[in-house]
Amino acid sequence: MKGISVIVFVHGWKHNAKHDDDNVRSFRELLSATASIEEAQPPGYRVVGVYVGWRGLSISAEPFSELSFWDRKATALRVAQGSPRELFNRLRSFKCAQNRQAAQERNPAGHQSSCTELVGNGQQPKVRMMMIGHSFGGWILYNAVAGSLIESLTYVGDTGQSDTVNLRFADMIVLLNPAFEASRYTPLHRIATTTEYQRYEAPLLVSVTTSADWATGVAFPVGRSVNSFFELSVNKEEDDAIEYTMGHMPQYITHELHNEGKQPDECAKWKSLNTITDPKQRSKQAQDNLQAENANIDNFPGNRQALDNHWQRTFCGGAQLTHKQHDPNS
Repeated sequence: MKGISVIVFVHGWKHNAKHDDDNVRSFRELLSATASIEEAQPPGYRVVGVYVGWRGLSISAEPFSELSFWDRKATALRVAQGSPRELFNRLRSFKCAQNRQAAQERNPAGHQSSCTELVGNGQQPKVRMMMIGHSFGGWILYNAVAGSLIESLTYVGDTGQSDTVNLRFADMIVLLNPAFEASRYTPLHRIATTTEYQRYEAPLLVSVTTSADWATGVAFPVGRSVNSFFELSVNKEEDDAIEYTMGHMPQYITHELHNEGKQPDECAKWKSLNTITDPKQRSKQAQDNLQAENANIDNFPGNRQALDNHWQRTFCGGAQLTHKQHDPNS
């Protein structure tokens, strides 16, 4: 039986779960592209999408739609404290149970595997899961998983026993232009940057903010400056963290991503899947892309060892990621 790749997406401001919503259409395109890539490599995971909808769009008429930013932020907070927590934990439990069952089927004579032992054991998991939250959807997702991440990382930092706790709520959690105060991220940032790392491992949490995002770069701090007028802070960092999102806090930025405009020689056969509409050609190009990126990653020094400060990696397609500050293996 094929394994399952679960992709969870929580939309943000000015979107909902209507069939013709831009985010719904884009999510379907993402699932299609991911399915093409998964089918191009063994064991051929089946892709399953979970679109988490809420009332991110309360009114479509302008200028009221733009002015709904702060009202929708309050709504997102109420949503974050409710059903999404149950949904995400049920998905996590499903992933754990399926992978435990698969491990027992591979080794019937072995002891009953825990979720902790299933992490990084070199076996292909039966279920993989990526969780993505955009804008206020990033706040909904982060609010649901932050407690678990902080608890796990604190335990590892205090005891040094990383093999007794399941750090990963999902295989990866991605926040896109997350729209919430950086002060809510500060505890996790401090734990992550004060823990010592011996080698590189795949990230638990990735937060990406574009410098051109009007909502988090302009509207959010303006609104927070009004809401937090009577709040007192102990230092400049806390003062900024109350007003800005974490993507606009220079001291929290660990990497920069930009378009280099050129790609490595190993990527000669790489081509964007967005330019291909025919399903068969799309699947064939996905295989070529996968082979190209696999060849490209072999030249990346951090592939299987600790990373150095200010490392760079250029991906097929021309995107270049550069480490800026803090432990490069964090």
